[in-house]
Amino acid sequence: MSSVLSTQQNFSSVSQFSDAISQLGWSTKFQQLDCGTGSASFSAVMSSTAILQRVVCERRTQQNVVPPQNYQTFGLPLSPLSSSMIENRPLSNKEFIYVDELDGFSSVGDPGFEAFTVSLASASMAGLSQNLGLPDPGEDAALWGSEITPEPERLAAVKALVRNIFTLEQLASSGHYSNAETVLEQMISLELPSAIMQLAIAPRAEKRIPVRNRERALMRALDYIENHPKEALTVEALCAAAATSLSTLERGFRERFSISPKRYLTVQRLNQVQSALVNNSDGRSITDIAGEWGFWHTSQFAADYKALFGYRPSETHIS
Repeated sequence: MSSVLSTQQNFSSVSQFSDAISQLGWSTKFQQLDCGTGSASFSAVMSSTAILQRVVCERRTQQNVVPPQNYQTFGLPLSPLSSSMIENRPLSNKEFIYVDELDGFSSVGDPGFEAFTVSLASASMAGLSQNLGLPDPGEDAALWGSEITPEPERLAAVKALVRNIFTLEQLASSGHYSNAETVLEQMISLELPSAIMQLAIAPRAEKRIPVRNRERALMRALDYIENHPKEALTVEALCAAAATSLSTLERGFRERFSISPKRYLTVQRLNQVQSALVNNSDGRSITDIAGEWGFWHTSQFAADYKALFGYRPSETHIS
């Protein structure tokens, strides 16, 4: 039996995409923010010491993720990004991200967002760092949750190495490379971790920029939404919970999500309905599920749902 496994899946909804990634050890919550149909996909290569993923989202998407535990996880943005954000700062494909194992991150990806994630077993990284005489990134708390700007050539080489691993696994799966197993093991267990360690020695590891007042207000509002998931909240209630003015909250939401807080509340609940419909294995009615999330006007709900996702609630594919 092969010690290197792979999978490749395409999804018609962000909800299905989120559920699939969570099966690889991630804690995920993805929400579609813009209107229209569009797919999401991921490919994964897995060994006993690593989980590699390539993710693509065709829609503007909010991503709240916590990586697999007992792994060091690194994000490698691929696409030229315009207004994509991680936390409160622009996300650049000239950086790589050391994902905080406990807190993860929140980000907003533009349509066409594409990235690699590399999760390497912490115990394996510790042993390899001793053997190679390189610093173990997991021992440097200053790197946790940071966006690191290495030499462009080194970053390009790591991305090329990850691409080669995915390509080689495809060849191995199709039987076109008889020695692929040995080569893949070498690349995943030694070459890639070593290259990541060398990237982490970069002279600049930029932490997230200081949080401004309106960003604190935004975080308080998002926490309130998270803690009251099935309530039909109002913007006034959000302002009170965030202890801020409407204008400050409006600016915070538009900077982070490119939509107003009122629109965000509606989009957030529609995404929850979609997730419930996708996982509706017990055959509950659409009306009951919509009502659970505060949508009581059936025709308006159906129109809003189709406007966001591009298809009617009854056309939602059940997993």
